[in-house]
Amino acid sequence: MCSTGICTCDPNILLQNELLLCTLLRTGVLWRHLEPIPGASDTVKKLKKLGKNVLFVTNNSTKSRKDYCIKFSQLGFEVKESEIISTAYVAALYLHECNFKGKVYLVGSKGIADELDNFGIQHTEVGD
Repeated sequence: MCSTGICTCDPNILLQNELLLCTLLRTGVLWRHLEPIPGASDTVKKLKKLGKNVLFVTNNSTKSRKDYCIKFSQLGFEVKESEIISTAYVAALYLHECNFKGKVYLVGSKGIADELDNFGIQHTEVGD
């Protein structure tokens, strides 16, 4: 990213190629505090209308993908749960794919607990 926070590239490259577009979920990329960045929602809509696959990636595990969908909706974005990749989701998915049968000692947040619950993985309560 440029030092100004704004990167430039030829938009035709993004629109003509079949790229999988990812954006990081952090303040200042799609929203700042509780306000969307002007034009961000319209840009996401246009990319999807053009058939682009857009993923939203975050290392913030305090929210589940469902919680992020709610936040996106409140800020005027149309985002599906399947378009969000978070560390909480990836951790739960990994345990699910490993056929983990134990109980997770959870050191983390509600977002991780919610994602574990979505896969039916037993865990201690947040803060236990």
